Amino acid sequence: MPFLPIEPFNINYGLNQQATLSVMLFPKNPKKRKEFIQTHTVDAYLNVDINIMDKVTPNFLDELLHVPSIDTIQNSVTKIYAHAYQAGLIVTYLYLLQQLGKSPSMNRAVRLVENRYSKGIAKQNKMRPVAHSEESIRKNWRIFRPVSHLWATHINFNEESPIESPHDFDLFLARSEFFLSFCLGIVTERVNKPLFNKDEMWCVPAGYPLPFTESIEILEINEKIRSEIETYSVKGITP
Repeated sequence: MPFLPIEPFNINYGLNQQATLSVMLFPKNPKKRKEFIQTHTVDAYLNVDINIMDKVTPNFLDELLHVPSIDTIQNSVTKIYAHAYQAGLIVTYLYLLQQLGKSPSMNRAVRLVENRYSKGIAKQNKMRPVAHSEESIRKNWRIFRPVSHLWATHINFNEESPIESPHDFDLFLARSEFFLSFCLGIVTERVNKPLFNKDEMWCVPAGYPLPFTESIEILEINEKIRSEIETYSVKGITP
């Protein structure tokens, strides 16, 4: 499994956070990850209250001249976020299906995500507009599956409570490892094969100290969600 490019005991946890976000947005594109980190690094230097000349080095000047603008990166991120979000929703539904005593089927999860957007629930929850046909959802899944556990963590824990401290970030990582463990344990019903390829899944580096979490509770399964999962059916198949 590839390791997230983070370092333990990093004085500036924001660097670890940006590195993790770069992987979440570009799991299969190292060039884009590098551009994302460089752009945010340059932007941070330009916006701090110091004499910028103190930071002028050959490497800094090279980054300043060649990286995309922060606005270009942000516009790109907004579009990618909406696509990656669907992968996090799939993992969320897989987990909720299991919690409700049902088989965590990929087909069921995709249909539930499609149904969520079609019924306008996504819009009510202020999710970004995005194509949500089954084909589009599966296409996004193929791209963001290696980081889908990280997106599930974001959706269920940090979308409304942003990371604001090193402890928040480490807790985010611990929860993502919980989701990763869950994902790697899913076996498809028909062909009896793992749903996830562990060789492509991004994970926390070995030895990185994480807070102990005996168990992790995610979304409270309220009656609305329970009903949505228990009654939704497509082509005669009920999850």
